[in-house]
Amino acid sequence: MSNDFIDQIMGFNPSALDAFQEKPASNYDANIYKTNPIKFAKSDDGVYRSRIKIIYNPKNIQKSIVHQAHYSMADQNGFFIVRSKIGNGDRSCPVFNAWKKLWFSKDPADKEWAKENFEKNESDWVIIQVLEDINQPELVGKFLFWKLPKAINVKMAAKMHPSPESKKTPVPIMDYLIGNALELVVQPGPDDPTNPQRKQREISYDLAEFETDFSPITKTDGSPLFEDEEIEVIDTFVTAKNDVAKAKTDMKRNQAMQTIQDITPQLKDLYRKAMQYLDENLKLDLEAECGFQEWDERTAKRVKDWIDTVLAHKDPKTENVNEENPLLQNQSAAPAAAPGPAKVEADISQQIMNDVMNTPAPAAASAPVDNDLPF
Repeated sequence: MSNDFIDQIMGFNPSALDAFQEKPASNYDANIYKTNPIKFAKSDDGVYRSRIKIIYNPKNIQKSIVHQAHYSMADQNGFFIVRSKIGNGDRSCPVFNAWKKLWFSKDPADKEWAKENFEKNESDWVIIQVLEDINQPELVGKFLFWKLPKAINVKMAAKMHPSPESKKTPVPIMDYLIGNALELVVQPGPDDPTNPQRKQREISYDLAEFETDFSPITKTDGSPLFEDEEIEVIDTFVTAKNDVAKAKTDMKRNQAMQTIQDITPQLKDLYRKAMQYLDENLKLDLEAECGFQEWDERTAKRVKDWIDTVLAHKDPKTENVNEENPLLQNQSAAPAAAPGPAKVEADISQQIMNDVMNTPAPAAASAPVDNDLPF
């Protein structure tokens, strides 16, 4: 034993153990936009108001809305959560198949046991940029993950993926240049002395609305990314695009289409500028950090032990049918660490231009199953 260790241990303050220190927020948690009005609202009426821009995923535009499914479990090591590949539509998830085996059993006791032990939640995730926020001004300009509330998901779907019967043109809400900002209004539930949980449980996003004018991305310090003359180029394009849709004569329509053709090279330069900025400053990986990742070996074993124990109608919090004396490790069963950010795809500008020119935008995912509450 070294003298340095002896010097350290002599007079060591036991309160200084890491276990007793406040744990910093994880990078994942720190990168989530939280709009709970009860915790964060600074207004007198307790309503959380901000202005944000939901953007396309620069690493994979088709995966700009990532669906997540996870199961909550508890065993002898404690509570843990695992994400399921069923969030990707892959029904080979062993947890899902274990639930299905019990749920569709002819024995009513199996179905009741499934109700008691399986807890699945689903949600949809996007990347946003905070444009204005008096509640958390330090977040202005930052790119963050956001768990889409059901009400916002429905509004996005109505604009980006309208029904054929409506004959409406899809609106590129998430576009870096011509997309629309969201005026976010988050209302707390009612004050009900007889049922205090309503204030948190009935938080509402119903009054939030997408703006009608375009709002380009900004720099991460909140300052404009584009100069005034570049904004004029975007405005000219948007005006011409609207004129094409509204023109009542072929002449006006052809004039607007010619304007679009003439200005498209400049617009592409602005997309390149936006994507270069995102490549250098947006370090989030939506699919890796919010979607499903294959379980590591330890997590896979822990899940298998939990499943086998539940299928045997044993309580996994007190038993493990695969081990007589399981070693308690008290470690998180989170999925393996996400890989580092990938470089922006070289041809993504063409994908975005296709969308701008009215190629159908990616459909919003189906409404999440879990409750519509912020973090």
